[in-house]
Amino acid sequence: GTIQAGSYDANKGTITATAVPEENIGGLLGNNIGTLTAGYNTGVVDAGQSSNVGGIAGTNSGKLDQVFNSVVTVTKTETGVTDANGRKLYNYTYTDGGAISGASNVGGIVGSNTAGGKLSNAYSTTKVEGNSNVANIVGSNAGQVSNIYGYAANGNTNVNGGTVRNSYIIKEDGTLAENGKDAKKLDSYDFDNKDTTWK
Repeated sequence: GTIQAGSYDANKGTITATAVPEENIGGLLGNNIGTLTAGYNTGVVDAGQSSNVGGIAGTNSGKLDQVFNSVVTVTKTETGVTDANGRKLYNYTYTDGGAISGASNVGGIVGSNTAGGKLSNAYSTTKVEGNSNVANIVGSNAGQVSNIYGYAANGNTNVNGGTVRNSYIIKEDGTLAENGKDAKKLDSYDFDNKDTTWK
Protein backbone atom coordinates (compact mmCIF):
# COMPACT_ATOMS: atom_id res chain seq x y z
CA GLY A 1 0.00 0.00 0.00
CA THR A 2 0.87 3.67 -0.02
CA ILE A 3 1.25 6.09 2.85
CA GLN A 4 0.34 9.34 1.15
CA ALA A 5 1.60 11.66 3.86
CA GLY A 6 5.08 10.21 4.05
CA SER A 7 7.01 6.96 4.00
CA TYR A 8 7.25 3.59 5.73
CA ASP A 9 10.54 2.03 6.82
CA ALA A 10 9.98 -1.73 6.83
CA ASN A 11 13.26 -2.42 8.66
CA LYS A 12 12.40 -0.13 11.57
CA GLY A 13 8.60 -0.35 11.36
CA THR A 14 8.33 3.44 11.30
CA ILE A 15 5.83 5.70 9.52
CA THR A 16 7.38 9.12 8.85
CA ALA A 17 5.44 12.10 7.49
CA THR A 18 6.79 14.37 4.77
CA ALA A 19 8.28 17.76 5.60
CA VAL A 20 4.98 19.38 4.54
CA PRO A 21 2.44 19.22 7.41
CA GLU A 22 -0.41 16.84 6.61
CA GLU A 23 -3.37 15.50 8.58
CA ASN A 24 -5.11 12.23 9.38
CA ILE A 25 -2.05 10.03 9.86
CA GLY A 26 -2.50 6.74 11.70
CA GLY A 27 -0.63 3.52 12.30
CA LEU A 28 -3.43 1.61 10.56
CA LEU A 29 -5.99 4.13 9.28
CA GLY A 30 -5.78 7.74 8.16
CA ASN A 31 -9.47 8.73 8.32
CA ASN A 32 -11.81 5.98 9.58
CA ILE A 33 -15.50 6.20 8.69
CA GLY A 34 -16.17 2.47 8.96
CA THR A 35 -15.70 -0.21 11.62
CA LEU A 36 -12.49 -1.80 12.81
CA THR A 37 -12.65 -4.61 15.35
CA ALA A 38 -9.53 -6.25 16.80
CA GLY A 39 -6.67 -4.26 15.29
CA TYR A 40 -3.24 -3.29 16.57
CA ASN A 41 -0.13 -1.30 15.71
CA THR A 42 3.44 -1.90 16.85
CA GLY A 43 5.19 0.72 14.70
CA VAL A 44 6.38 4.25 15.40
CA VAL A 45 4.34 7.07 13.82
CA ASP A 46 6.52 10.17 13.32
CA ALA A 47 4.19 12.77 11.80
CA GLY A 48 6.35 15.88 12.27
CA GLN A 49 4.17 19.01 12.21
CA SER A 50 1.05 17.15 11.06
CA SER A 51 -2.30 17.13 12.87
CA ASN A 52 -4.80 14.37 13.72
CA VAL A 53 -2.20 11.70 14.40
CA GLY A 54 -2.93 8.38 16.13
CA GLY A 55 -1.39 5.00 16.79
CA ILE A 56 -4.43 3.36 15.15
CA ALA A 57 -6.34 6.14 13.34
CA GLY A 58 -5.57 9.77 12.59
CA THR A 59 -9.27 10.66 12.64
CA ASN A 60 -12.15 8.41 13.69
CA SER A 61 -15.73 9.11 12.64
CA GLY A 62 -16.68 5.44 12.70
CA LYS A 63 -16.30 2.66 15.26
CA LEU A 64 -13.07 1.28 16.71
CA ASP A 65 -13.31 -1.63 19.15
CA GLN A 66 -10.68 -3.92 20.66
CA VAL A 67 -7.66 -1.98 19.40
CA PHE A 68 -4.25 -1.47 20.93
CA ASN A 69 -0.98 0.25 20.26
CA SER A 70 2.33 -0.94 21.67
CA VAL A 71 5.38 0.31 19.78
CA VAL A 72 8.19 -2.20 19.43
CA THR A 73 11.61 -1.39 18.00
CA VAL A 74 13.21 -4.18 15.98
CA THR A 75 17.00 -4.41 15.69
CA LYS A 76 18.38 -6.69 12.98
CA THR A 77 21.98 -7.94 13.20
CA GLU A 78 23.89 -10.37 11.00
CA THR A 79 24.96 -13.64 12.61
CA GLY A 80 27.87 -14.20 10.22
CA VAL A 81 26.29 -17.53 9.25
CA THR A 82 24.43 -18.56 6.10
CA ASP A 83 21.78 -21.20 5.53
CA ALA A 84 22.08 -24.18 3.16
CA ASN A 85 21.16 -21.93 0.21
CA GLY A 86 23.83 -19.33 1.02
CA ARG A 87 21.41 -16.74 2.46
CA LYS A 88 22.59 -14.66 5.41
CA LEU A 89 20.99 -15.41 8.77
CA TYR A 90 20.02 -12.65 11.19
CA ASN A 91 19.18 -12.20 14.85
CA TYR A 92 16.23 -9.95 15.72
CA THR A 93 15.90 -8.10 19.02
CA TYR A 94 12.55 -6.62 20.03
CA THR A 95 12.41 -3.80 22.59
CA ASP A 96 9.77 -1.31 23.69
CA GLY A 97 10.47 2.13 22.31
CA GLY A 98 9.53 4.99 20.08
CA ALA A 99 6.46 7.19 20.14
CA ILE A 100 3.38 8.43 18.35
CA SER A 101 4.25 12.05 17.53
CA GLY A 102 2.79 15.00 15.66
CA ALA A 103 1.92 18.66 16.18
CA SER A 104 -1.72 18.76 17.30
CA ASN A 105 -4.53 16.29 18.08
CA VAL A 106 -2.14 13.45 18.82
CA GLY A 107 -3.27 10.27 20.59
CA GLY A 108 -1.91 6.82 21.31
CA ILE A 109 -4.98 5.34 19.60
CA VAL A 110 -6.83 8.21 17.84
CA GLY A 111 -5.74 11.75 17.01
CA SER A 112 -9.22 13.22 16.53
CA ASN A 113 -12.41 11.36 17.50
CA THR A 114 -15.30 13.25 15.87
CA ALA A 115 -18.88 13.62 17.16
CA GLY A 116 -19.85 10.41 15.35
CA GLY A 117 -16.76 8.51 16.47
CA LYS A 118 -16.90 5.62 18.94
CA LEU A 119 -13.87 4.04 20.59
CA SER A 120 -14.16 1.15 23.04
CA ASN A 121 -11.96 -1.48 24.68
CA ALA A 122 -8.57 -0.01 23.82
CA TYR A 123 -5.13 0.44 25.32
CA SER A 124 -1.82 2.05 24.44
CA THR A 125 1.50 1.41 26.18
CA THR A 126 3.29 3.93 23.96
CA LYS A 127 4.59 7.45 24.59
CA VAL A 128 2.71 10.25 22.83
CA GLU A 129 4.34 13.56 21.87
CA GLY A 130 3.07 16.80 20.35
CA ASN A 131 2.46 20.52 20.83
CA SER A 132 -1.27 20.73 21.59
CA ASN A 133 -4.19 18.37 22.31
CA VAL A 134 -1.89 15.49 23.15
CA ALA A 135 -3.29 12.50 25.06
CA ASN A 136 -2.47 8.90 25.88
CA ILE A 137 -5.52 7.59 23.98
CA VAL A 138 -7.45 10.37 22.12
CA GLY A 139 -5.88 13.75 21.36
CA SER A 140 -9.16 15.56 20.69
CA ASN A 141 -12.52 13.93 21.44
CA ALA A 142 -16.04 15.01 20.51
CA GLY A 143 -17.40 11.45 20.39
CA GLN A 144 -17.82 8.49 22.75
CA VAL A 145 -14.95 6.67 24.43
CA SER A 146 -15.17 3.76 26.90
CA ASN A 147 -12.99 1.14 28.59
CA ILE A 148 -9.57 2.60 27.82
CA TYR A 149 -6.10 2.29 29.33
CA GLY A 150 -3.29 4.74 28.54
CA TYR A 151 0.41 4.96 29.39
CA ALA A 152 1.08 7.76 31.86
CA ALA A 153 4.23 9.13 30.20
CA ASN A 154 4.80 12.88 29.90
CA GLY A 155 1.93 13.61 32.30
CA ASN A 156 -0.68 13.39 29.53
CA THR A 157 -4.34 12.77 30.23
CA ASN A 158 -6.01 9.79 28.53
CA VAL A 159 -8.57 11.84 26.56
CA ASN A 160 -9.06 15.54 25.81
CA GLY A 161 -12.80 16.40 25.82
CA GLY A 162 -16.01 14.55 24.98
CA THR A 163 -17.78 11.69 26.72
CA VAL A 164 -15.52 9.16 28.44
CA ARG A 165 -16.53 6.11 30.50
CA ASN A 166 -14.00 3.92 32.36
CA SER A 167 -10.62 5.52 31.70
CA TYR A 168 -7.56 4.06 33.44
CA ILE A 169 -3.82 4.76 33.67
CA ILE A 170 -0.85 2.48 32.95
CA LYS A 171 1.98 3.58 35.24
CA GLU A 172 5.52 4.09 33.95
CA ASP A 173 6.64 0.88 35.69
CA GLY A 174 4.30 -1.07 33.37
CA THR A 175 1.58 -1.83 35.90
CA LEU A 176 -2.03 -0.69 35.97
CA ALA A 177 -2.72 2.05 38.51
CA GLU A 178 -6.06 0.44 39.42
CA ASN A 179 -4.94 -3.10 40.27
CA GLY A 180 -1.15 -3.23 39.93
CA LYS A 181 -1.31 -5.93 37.24
CA ASP A 182 1.08 -6.21 34.29
CA ALA A 183 -0.12 -3.94 31.46
CA LYS A 184 1.36 -6.30 28.86
CA LYS A 185 -1.04 -9.10 29.77
CA LEU A 186 -4.57 -9.07 28.41
CA ASP A 187 -6.04 -10.66 31.54
CA SER A 188 -5.03 -7.52 33.47
CA TYR A 189 -7.68 -5.43 31.68
CA ASP A 190 -11.41 -5.11 32.31
CA PHE A 191 -12.81 -5.13 28.76
CA ASP A 192 -16.28 -5.97 27.49
CA ASN A 193 -16.60 -9.64 26.44
CA LYS A 194 -12.86 -10.13 26.85
CA ASP A 195 -13.03 -13.93 26.95
CA THR A 196 -14.91 -14.23 23.67
CA THR A 197 -13.91 -11.26 21.54
CA TRP A 198 -10.18 -10.70 22.10
CA LYS A 199 -9.08 -13.78 20.19
